[in-house]
Amino acid sequence: MSPKVRILNRKVHIYLGLALLLFVILFSGTGLLLNHHWAFEDFWPHRRTTDFERTFKRPKATGDMAMARDLMAQLGLRGELNQTDTTPDGRFTIHAGRPGESVKVDADLTTGRATVRRVTVNGWGVVRTLHTFVGVSADDPTQARDWWITRVWSLALDLTAIGLILLVTGGLIEAWAANPRRTLGVLTFGVAAVACMAFVIGLFP
Repeated sequence: MSPKVRILNRKVHIYLGLALLLFVILFSGTGLLLNHHWAFEDFWPHRRTTDFERTFKRPKATGDMAMARDLMAQLGLRGELNQTDTTPDGRFTIHAGRPGESVKVDADLTTGRATVRRVTVNGWGVVRTLHTFVGVSADDPTQARDWWITRVWSLALDLTAIGLILLVTGGLIEAWAANPRRTLGVLTFGVAAVACMAFVIGLFP
């Protein structure tokens, strides 16, 4: 490997590692919380439920999603829209959420009054939700992200995953070039590969 290629690889490895540092710490920490059930982060029993009523102006937009966005803006609510429902008698229901908060809006389009139920959790709940929050449901392939923050967060997840692949690949290249004998590196990689395949084969039916 030429010195220029090694220097470039090291620079990419260093600066990519700096760019991903906080994201890796975040996902590693939330992964630990998901993998274990520690008493200090048992957030759900400590959730807060708040019910309130508000008046609103009938949305001028057409279509459930546009109406829901208009109505949420009037009510001062933020989050990813999960579900909307309209009934013939003029009832409009919205389910929305973001890390640490979920809301249900039951609006009467005829009278212009809405009942809101907001459920919030503490910081541990927010951190845990960040690990799995993607803004879409795996059970509904037609659902799309409609909140710009969710789109940016989803992009950050993709870039972090791609960055980690590049980071590991760069480390593998540097390890291969730095050690001519490569015995320890090959042994380490071989043991890790066997362990990974054992888990894959063992966990899948």
